Amino acid sequence: TYFCADPNAERPYDEHTAFEIGSVTKTMTAALLAEFIARGEVTLDDPIARLLPPGTSVPSFNGHEITIGQIVTHTSGLPSIPANYRRPADVNNPYADATERDLLDALATARLTRAPGSAWEYSNFGMITLSYALAKRSGTDYETLLREHLLVPLGMNETYVAKRPPQVHLAQGHLPNGMPAIPWDFHPDMAGVGGVRSTVRDMLRYLEGELGTRDSAITPALVRTQDEVANVGGHRMAMNW
Repeated sequence: TYFCADPNAERPYDEHTAFEIGSVTKTMTAALLAEFIARGEVTLDDPIARLLPPGTSVPSFNGHEITIGQIVTHTSGLPSIPANYRRPADVNNPYADATERDLLDALATARLTRAPGSAWEYSNFGMITLSYALAKRSGTDYETLLREHLLVPLGMNETYVAKRPPQVHLAQGHLPNGMPAIPWDFHPDMAGVGGVRSTVRDMLRYLEGELGTRDSAITPALVRTQDEVANVGGHRMAMNW
């Protein structure tokens, strides 16, 4: 069911209407990571630097490096957003102008105030870094990686980041004052933090995959993401769950 506040809307919602799913995207990125782990390429205890391009500068604290597991449990010590990230041309689209260079510079200049793993703090910065790292390691962009390994196996044919299927239209969001809101855009390799758009039907397929009632090649990775890997300050965390 749906309700549209504008009775004169030109494009009413239907089964092909996509919505921004925001940070639910992070759980999909975790599944991609879980496949890397299953293939023996990395472990959760490895430094995140192992996934990043050679020579990438990553902050540490008194010799303690940030691990991949700390990234996906939001205990890395990285803040939510880099303090010196590029100021967006449009404040309503905060990530659109951030480049690869901006991310690498942010990592190089970040300073941790505590040991990684010692406290919980939700970090988009950390997940932008992981999204970028997985894409670079795979030699493709995040959307292609997601489509090949998760969307196609689960039959999610109307889910996308930037390459919208022709039959799909994006729902028009609105601000609290009723004015139209623009969708957020991301660098192709940094979209794993919150850049996925999906229809309700496709999200039901994703839910079935997570619940184990829709079997596919990605099922073992989805199961792995739900295993608890950290409990810091009362925050019990699986991989982005």
